[in-house]
Amino acid sequence: MNWELVYMSVFRCQSDENSAKKIIEEIGEVSEIGIDEESLSDFIGDLIMQAVGKKASLSPSASCRAYQFLDDSKGETDQSICDALLTSVSKSNFRSHAKIVADQYAVTPKARDGLLFILNANAEQNKTLTPNVFILKVDYSTGIVHLDDSSLTHSESILLPNLKKAITYPYFDGGNFKYNQLKIYQKSSADYFQKVFSVGDLPDSEEIADKCLHEELTEKSPETYDKYFELPEGDRRQKRELFGPSRIVTDDDLLDVDNVSHLSLKTQMNVVDNNVKPIRLKVAIDDGLKFDGSVDQLNRTYFFAQDGLERYLIVKGVKFETKSHFQSVEFMKLESLEETMNRIRFIPKEVAEEDSEEEYNE
Repeated sequence: MNWELVYMSVFRCQSDENSAKKIIEEIGEVSEIGIDEESLSDFIGDLIMQAVGKKASLSPSASCRAYQFLDDSKGETDQSICDALLTSVSKSNFRSHAKIVADQYAVTPKARDGLLFILNANAEQNKTLTPNVFILKVDYSTGIVHLDDSSLTHSESILLPNLKKAITYPYFDGGNFKYNQLKIYQKSSADYFQKVFSVGDLPDSEEIADKCLHEELTEKSPETYDKYFELPEGDRRQKRELFGPSRIVTDDDLLDVDNVSHLSLKTQMNVVDNNVKPIRLKVAIDDGLKFDGSVDQLNRTYFFAQDGLERYLIVKGVKFETKSHFQSVEFMKLESLEETMNRIRFIPKEVAEEDSEEEYNE
């Protein structure tokens, strides 16, 4: 991977017997790696390649996530520190801000012994060398060291290019650089590496869709969202019956088919515009069949309907594919559908018994 070093400060992080806070000490600063330091160049390049290769996810438990600076005084200060690291034009300016970051890492929960590399480097993003700030943490490992006299000795502080934690600023979402956001990788979310800065989670696809739904419904049908769509925060990700309990919806609040299609499409577009994966509607049918469809296709390629006690999922399409060994599926002609639905329609038990009695009497 192509990269160019601008500035780098290296800090040693070690335990203090008299304090829970780690001791941070700058052990080196580099603005150019010479040809005689090829091993160092390879080591740092390997770490940068790992950091750039991590893709941010919206899953709360993901090892790599994007965060945004909080809109408060601490968040603004931390963002200005990252900006200063990114735009530094002197070693002294870069080192002073790198020391602030190193000190902030030292007081985070679960700060570990090892080396902290803070770099201003041009790295390849989207086939172009672009300026980045990398904060890379490497923990000490144990192993065997080969000495000059050909003897072997045990060491508790071997450094391997095994990236444990990384912060990349600014966050590159695949299309744009976000200067109010950064990407954080940590093997375990319980490592609290995000505590180095005052940052908060980015909204996930459900939160973005919920906001868009609220805005669209407020414009088209005021108060409809509050009446029928608002969910308590704790229930937002719980499984729930699609048709829900019986309730009365006034005619004025009903949206026609075109409006529903427009709403689902607009919601999906809003999510995608925020560089979030498109929303999928996943439905379990009688705890057996499972349906997975794109939200923007609701009332376009698939429909939900209810007739009495029966509920239907209707899917139209040109091609249906399966990965199972049930390759052959028979489709009824459309004119046979109504007759077939009448045959399989639910018949209450008491009605069936009455019909049987009448047949017997005859």
